[in-house]
Amino acid sequence: MGNHPGFIPLIAIAITSLGLACALACNSSTCPVRVYWGRRLFILIFLVVAASCVVMPVIWPRGVLPSCLAMGTLFLGMLWHPSTPIEENDLS
Repeated sequence: MGNHPGFIPLIAIAITSLGLACALACNSSTCPVRVYWGRRLFILIFLVVAASCVVMPVIWPRGVLPSCLAMGTLFLGMLWHPSTPIEENDLS
């Protein structure tokens, strides 16, 4: 890890972006298949980032901060979006 110190933060940013894109896809879509796979991919990415937060102190202690920030961002993204999309008929 000494040769590529920027590698872990870049991976954390990429995985966080992918996870938030999955959350956006499943919350803004009306297609049940897209909602199903968006939620499953989000949970998978969330678990991968959580596992990296557990393993990172052993492998590379400086990588803990990017991993934990990615975990926090995904957690806030999960809480921020509604569990079901709001339809136009429900607004009135």
